Amino acid sequence: MIYDQIKQITKVDLGWSGDEKYKIVTNDNKAYLLRIASEKNAPHYKEIFDLASQIKAPICAPIEYGECDMGTYTIFSWIDGEDAEGKVPTLDKDTQYALGVDAGKILREIHKIPAPDTLDSWEVRFGKKIDKKIKAYDECALKYENGEKFKEFINENRHLLKDRPQAFQHGDYHIGNMMLENGKLIVIDFDRYDFGDPWQEMNRIVWSVKASPEFAKGTLDGYFDNKIPEEFWRLLALYICTNTLSSLPWAIPFGEKEITTMKPQYKEIETKFDKTIESLKRNFSDIRANKANPSILDRITVDYYGAPTPINQMAEVRVADAKTITIQPWDSTTLKAMEKAILASDIGI
Repeated sequence: MIYDQIKQITKVDLGWSGDEKYKIVTNDNKAYLLRIASEKNAPHYKEIFDLASQIKAPICAPIEYGECDMGTYTIFSWIDGEDAEGKVPTLDKDTQYALGVDAGKILREIHKIPAPDTLDSWEVRFGKKIDKKIKAYDECALKYENGEKFKEFINENRHLLKDRPQAFQHGDYHIGNMMLENGKLIVIDFDRYDFGDPWQEMNRIVWSVKASPEFAKGTLDGYFDNKIPEEFWRLLALYICTNTLSSLPWAIPFGEKEITTMKPQYKEIETKFDKTIESLKRNFSDIRANKANPSILDRITVDYYGAPTPINQMAEVRVADAKTITIQPWDSTTLKAMEKAILASDIGI
């Protein structure tokens, strides 16, 4: 028993979960993560342990489960690495994309675990979640500008939930719940696990996009093996809108900092809302992965004689090689303005 071999224990104050976490070192100088749950929460952590044991992918791996004088304990592998959210954006863009592909493949392995046959259909289950989230938003003291538009979109598209498959879900799958150990991506923290539509798991990709667009693009390509189904985009829009609407009432108990975090995310989605699905597809196709794509410039405009003018209407845009786009302005005096507009954009150059 690993627990009986502990010679050093250090409390770890990270994460949102309610259990206690410790880094332990055993008599043979091996490090592990020890988690202690209360009697009330013990069944939940036993389920996490059993389900995670079935995953054949790089995760914070479950090793031992038992009882001790502090409560119910689980022991997991210790990840001696860095938070992916902070580290990945510092890497070159090809590496960011490749790590995203790994994330997509890991998620596909997670979704191989089937949901229990006893569950109601996803249409029924997520339909109840939608009703609950809308009710929470309606009762919330704060409101998004044009939040009613989100509610309309959600209700108009909830029919898409019919006949969707269900599988084991990580529950909070994004770059913030991943680590890098010797360059290898490791997924952590299954505390919010659930069962549901595998595609719904992608709704957190907005957080990955914020940290690294290339990583987010890689996640989709890795999951779908570079063949993203057309119907995925509308469902993703439904899930993102539902999650965004409920984010504000969720954030209020955590204080002004979390509220301030949620509002810009809403505003970014809301400004593109009229063409939600088209925007999602375009934004992901724009992300540069392994080759240069001139379409990333399509949405960048320059003030030209008082009118916002797209760069591709002011210059010859060519792909010079796999990693280089050349821009030759027809009016050389606009070069500095073009450079300024590109650097101020969100395309990652």
